[in-house]
Formats: sequence, structure tokens, C-alpha cells
Amino acid sequence: MDEYLEPTPAGRRLGIVLIGALIVLGAILKFWAEPALFGHISSLPLCQQMRWYRDLLQWLGLALALLSIWPILTLVRVIAIGQAPPPGTWVLHRTRIRRGWTARAGSAGALLLLALVVCWGYDGWQIVQDMLDTALTKCAAKAS
Repeated sequence: MDEYLEPTPAGRRLGIVLIGALIVLGAILKFWAEPALFGHISSLPLCQQMRWYRDLLQWLGLALALLSIWPILTLVRVIAIGQAPPPGTWVLHRTRIRRGWTARAGSAGALLLLALVVCWGYDGWQIVQDMLDTALTKCAAKAS
């Protein structure tokens, strides 16, 4: 017999408020912060633009790495406990609870996929960093 995790009204309200806040934050970033930042960067000389893009890439990479901690911890909890979703998780809709090897295998597979994506992203980040560093070196040599 299947077991289900039912959403609480308070949890559902919290989820809807969080989703709404993320939509508003995304709109602010997209329509105000992004044009202002890239407008400022495009007004700089080329060598300074590359420095800004390199720093922006580093901060975005750090932010994505920090954001990946939450799903990693959740997947490790599921593997340790053997139940997905783990106890205490709030949900927006009625969710079937998986237990035992199916929960562990699914979480282990998702953890491996997440590790692959993180490694792939890090590799791409390193390639772009090397390209920007080479361009900055050439830019500095050209300026002097």
C-alpha cells in the first residue's frame, strides 16, 4: 500500500509565498540589475571589461556551488534514512513516499548525476577562466 506525504496549509502558503518572492526577485534582477551591471561593464575599456567578466564568472560559480549544497544534503539524508522525501520535508502537493532500496537507488543516481553536472560545470569554468586570463595577459602586454 502506498503512503503519501500530505501538504499542510501553512507549508503550502509558505511555498506559494517563496515562489512569488523568487519570481519578483528574478524580475528585479532581469529588468533592473542586469541591464545596469552590463551597461556599466560595456562603458569600460576592454581590459577592464574582461576583469569584470572574470570576477562576475567567479562569483556566479561560487553562488551555484553554494546552491548545490542543499540538494546534496537532501540526497545524502535520503540515502542515510532510506525514505524519500525525508521526514520533516514540506511539500506543495500530495507526494508518494518511497522507502528502502528504491529511495536509496534513486537518490544515489541523482547524487551521481549532480556530481557529474558539478564537475562538468567546473571544467567549463576553468576553460573560460584560462581564456580570460590569457586575454588579460595579452591586454596588459599590449597596454605597456
